Amino acid sequence: MVRIPLMFQQEVFGVMTLKIQYPNFYSPTELTLMNKVAQRLSGILYSAQLYYQIRRQAYTDALTGCYNRHFLTELETYTTQPLNPNEITDYLEEKVGVVFPPSEKLSLLFIDVDRFKDYNDRFGHAAGDELLRHLISAVNHWLADRGFTIRFGGDEFLVLLPGLNLEDVLDDISRLQENINNIRCIPDLPLHAQQTSLSIGGTEGEWMRLKDLVNEADQHMYEQKKISHRNFRDENMDVNWESL
Repeated sequence: MVRIPLMFQQEVFGVMTLKIQYPNFYSPTELTLMNKVAQRLSGILYSAQLYYQIRRQAYTDALTGCYNRHFLTELETYTTQPLNPNEITDYLEEKVGVVFPPSEKLSLLFIDVDRFKDYNDRFGHAAGDELLRHLISAVNHWLADRGFTIRFGGDEFLVLLPGLNLEDVLDDISRLQENINNIRCIPDLPLHAQQTSLSIGGTEGEWMRLKDLVNEADQHMYEQKKISHRNFRDENMDVNWESL
């Protein structure tokens, strides 16, 4: 085995590895040539790596690490054209880095954090940011490799699950709420005092209707949120936040 460092501006950013089953197979002349090849490749590969990192940053939400609205806009534009399932899978593998089952359909969840403004007012915006980071971590843990998250804005997120039926997703949604219930952002505060809940709207359909599916899931989420707020008011009219 031969390992040759890939360097740019005197810093190692990768390693070129060559393997062969015969011992002492490469001659000194060949090793010298490999070093020259590695030197030539280093600049090209470093530029490609840098381009990928910059492109990734442009698509990524700085706070939560999930994808952002810019990525969603590009995805909506891409999926409006006629595509076969393999083309969609290849696109997602390139952009998201996960191989999904080839399918023209997907399920979509629109998630909103209930009473997030109250949480910010009570504990501060730094705690609110920490809550969102923990929330996305819980969502991603629940998702595994079944889908990916997009920050739609503020405390609103989309979950895209390629090739899955909405009914199967909703059957498993209680496990997500269990993960959310165990979030602890403020160590010296009782867990029940900082617990939050989610309003979730779901829909399913074909990729080419992605923009419409986002709107449909958004509407379903707000219907759920109205119920959540009504129940919260009915059950908590005498809540004193200062006592928590």
